[in-house]
Amino acid sequence: GLSRGFDLAGYRSEIRAMLEGELDMQREAATLERFESLAAGHDWLTTPTVLRTGTRRRVLTMSWVPGVPFDATKDWRIEERTEAFERLLEFTLRG
Repeated sequence: GLSRGFDLAGYRSEIRAMLEGELDMQREAATLERFESLAAGHDWLTTPTVLRTGTRRRVLTMSWVPGVPFDATKDWRIEERTEAFERLLEFTLRG
């Protein structure tokens, strides 16, 4: 059982707030737009563009960006994987 003093209602409240934030597509759209602006100037990194006319609180509409799943890199040569890792690491650290 749960130990005495465990605040289940508090945890439930926190989880609910986190989920509501994650499911707010207007908020997600703003996050994607910020990421898109950070990625500008990095020609090797392509991000989808938010289509505001179709985006609502429960619907995120964005452009299509063709690509490959991240796990496809396991079939790349080690030099290609290393280059991709280094670019992503540099982008992440410089933000």
